[in-house]
Amino acid sequence: MVIFTAKVNKKRILAILAIAAIVAAALLLARPKQEEYLADEVLAKVMRSERYAETNDDRLQYIDSLGYSVQSEPLSQQEVVIPETFDATYEQYNALQKESGFDLEKYAGKTVSQYVYAVTGDESGQDVRLELLVYKNEVIGGSVYTVALDGFMRGLTS
Repeated sequence: MVIFTAKVNKKRILAILAIAAIVAAALLLARPKQEEYLADEVLAKVMRSERYAETNDDRLQYIDSLGYSVQSEPLSQQEVVIPETFDATYEQYNALQKESGFDLEKYAGKTVSQYVYAVTGDESGQDVRLELLVYKNEVIGGSVYTVALDGFMRGLTS
């Protein structure tokens, strides 16, 4: 039978455990959080999307992909809030969005950017506008409409 004995220095063991705890804490704090991974994934997805709209050039490229010609600068840009609860008018507007593959219900209560462009060369001969709704650099909705009271409003892809 063989027996090993060792003299244990309690201060040394505590020091080693303290250093190990500090290293473990530093590694945990230094690693990205799950939310950061998700945010990076969402940003990468949006940037690959045809609906990416961070800059005016991006928005113009998107509008061009829909087959519209517009003036190069928006007539207006403002922040608007998608209502928490949709009234009858907003339900109709969202139905129009759904026809074009959008759904504003996902953005209820969110503040989004609204860009309005003047459409050039529209076959109707009327004063036509194209509106884009953008949230976190992605087009989430929009419409094409005339400014006349007896005019029309249609979805972006109608």
